[in-house]
Amino acid sequence: MKIYHILADIVFWFHWAWLITLIIGSPFFIFNRTKWYSWCYWIMGISTGLSDLIFWGCPLTLLENTFRMQYNPKTAYKGSFVCKYIKEYFDFQLPAEYVTLTLVGIVFLSMILSILFFPRQSKKQETI
Repeated sequence: MKIYHILADIVFWFHWAWLITLIIGSPFFIFNRTKWYSWCYWIMGISTGLSDLIFWGCPLTLLENTFRMQYNPKTAYKGSFVCKYIKEYFDFQLPAEYVTLTLVGIVFLSMILSILFFPRQSKKQETI
């Protein structure tokens, strides 16, 4: 059914947006944290880190593959989302463990740096 192809593509683009937000958004989170972005980044970072460490993979990859299997089993793949598409577009084989450890490391490091070295500026309450 065509709907599964559309759903797989939606998950694919959401997955890329999620990764780009985590990786490119790290410096923004560290140096110029607004309240709404801090909350989003913490939620995204913790959920990504936990799912990668607990399941040694991403639930979005499983969801994309489930939709691809329903549409056309030949388009499904095993392993990491990032590894699959780096291999497909750049013909470079990257171990999935490197991707997982790198992503978890980026998120963990940005969170630690933001807590230790760039504390959030608190607004001082004016007393009358």
